[in-house]
Amino acid sequence: MINRVYMTKERFEEELKNGNLPHKTYEDYKKSVDALYDELDTVSDEDLEKELNSVVPEELNEDK
Repeated sequence: MINRVYMTKERFEEELKNGNLPHKTYEDYKKSVDALYDELDTVSDEDLEKELNSVVPEELNEDK
């Protein structure tokens, strides 16, 4: 399980003013972050390792 980390509401407001976010409200932002974490929670460590091994050249794989 991944610890869920969010921007503070104050930081969200700053980023929103700067035009750096697609979300209109802090609640929308948190929902989208939760959806991402939920998706990541469904991926097993074995699946992540397979994916890593498929995109990283063998000579760069630190496990060897």
